Amino acid sequence: MRSEAKSAEALSKGGKNKKFKIVIASGKGGVEKSILSSVIAELFSQNSKRVVVVDADVDAPNLGLWLGFDADWDESQEISTSEKPKVDLKKCTGCGLCAQNCRFGAIKMRNGKARIQSSYLRRL
Repeated sequence: MRSEAKSAEALSKGGKNKKFKIVIASGKGGVEKSILSSVIAELFSQNSKRVVVVDADVDAPNLGLWLGFDADWDESQEISTSEKPKVDLKKCTGCGLCAQNCRFGAIKMRNGKARIQSSYLRRL
């Protein structure tokens, strides 16, 4: 971590008009992405750099906590990231295309109608 911080510090002292992006990503939670992002953002802002940070975690964004932002937002939008899949049986023609093309294998045909497997719904 120290070598990464030194590299970021050297980078932050670069030319005035240099624009670049630093992306910190991981498929695993709890690996301190927000902490590292906040440290880098603070480092760049101390050198009079314009910094934009984005926490794209829609379920549990916490970058603002590390940067000391207030929870009093100008705008908020409610979103749902775990909507349950459903089949509109009134529109189902029984062709089976949805079951053939479902990349999760969650749709099965039963009695000529598409159904979401109950084992799939329990995982959500």
